[in-house]
Amino acid sequence: NQCYIQDHIDMAMAMNAASAHKEAAQTFLDWVGSEEFSTLYANELPGFFPLSTFKVSVDDKLQNDMISWREDCESSIRPFFQFLDRHDPTTTAQSFTACGEVINGVKSPEEAAAEMQAVLETWYEPQMATKPSP
Repeated sequence: NQCYIQDHIDMAMAMNAASAHKEAAQTFLDWVGSEEFSTLYANELPGFFPLSTFKVSVDDKLQNDMISWREDCESSIRPFFQFLDRHDPTTTAQSFTACGEVINGVKSPEEAAAEMQAVLETWYEPQMATKPSP
């Protein structure tokens, strides 16, 4: 089976086109995108892994184990945030509950998925359209 890593792209930085300090901003952006910054960031904020294309040196064994998953696993973005968290309960909150219930043996993966699907069919238009007519 293929494994997946869910990437959380939590932030982005850019330069204001009207900035009076474009050179300084570009210097900062170049540094934030550097191997030096990525290594510093990964070591000082455990659990936040750079999405860089270069190898980052991390001191913590557990972090290195997790980073190594990238060698075999495909990348997947956060699936819910753009559209599916526009409802209460949010799909993110539902997924946290569903994952806990599956891990703790309260529900099967199929039961948890069916429950999440049923909620989507009550409000998310693309899913509502797939419901068979009575």
